[in-house]
Amino acid sequence: MSDPTYTPPKVWTWDKASGGRFANINRPIAGPTHEKELPVGKHPFQLYSLGTPNGVKVTIMFEELLDAGFKDAEYDAWLINIGEGDQFSSGFVSVNPNSKIPALMDHSTNPPTRLFESGSMLVYLAEKFGAFLPKDPRKHAEAMNWLFWQMGSAPFLGGGFGHFYAYAPEKYEYPINRYAMEVKRSWTCWTVTSRTTNTWPAMNTPSQTWRSGPGMALWRRAFSMMQPSSCPYTNTRTLSAGQTSWRSARVFSGAVW
Repeated sequence: MSDPTYTPPKVWTWDKASGGRFANINRPIAGPTHEKELPVGKHPFQLYSLGTPNGVKVTIMFEELLDAGFKDAEYDAWLINIGEGDQFSSGFVSVNPNSKIPALMDHSTNPPTRLFESGSMLVYLAEKFGAFLPKDPRKHAEAMNWLFWQMGSAPFLGGGFGHFYAYAPEKYEYPINRYAMEVKRSWTCWTVTSRTTNTWPAMNTPSQTWRSGPGMALWRRAFSMMQPSSCPYTNTRTLSAGQTSWRSARVFSGAVW
């Protein structure tokens, strides 16, 4: 069902808030809204994120690197509260001009290396430590196929469904049906791309609308085989009031969202 009172303009202009959960921070321009530097801890890597599907991907990668014995993969994790607009601080924008989590700084290089986009971070870490990325050209190409598929599909489709189902100020049948159909279709072609894809069906929305059907049994089996310390849903700690970083648990918890 569409809104019979709305006629799309030939040229869109921003003349009012869009409504919905994030109306107070959404805007059609990039750049910082306020001055604030990012905190820096004592470890080589500084991760700025939150317990969302995209936000925990790199955390899983760090935990698996540490489990594999790569001690130089130690990192500090800092909470970025996207509901409060932390991602629009001058410090965060200097790391990620697109103001999206996660963002990562590697201080083991001189000068430090900035990284944004979770897929870029995963490839960077895999190449830096020589882990989890096949060296055989054919297998490497297959891994990259699925990584780019995930980056182009899961956030857009899963995020679109979550927006229209849970966060949009009005509920309309067409966009919910459209995104639910596409999400279900995408999971039927899914394979085990654990570090990037597992986070989306687990965390995207409280709805069970698209967590059933072909592909999901495979996802559940693959996710259940992850090492406990690598899984963001078995090794988490809720941040207490005023706490913005932690080291012992290290994994961003969905409970802070």
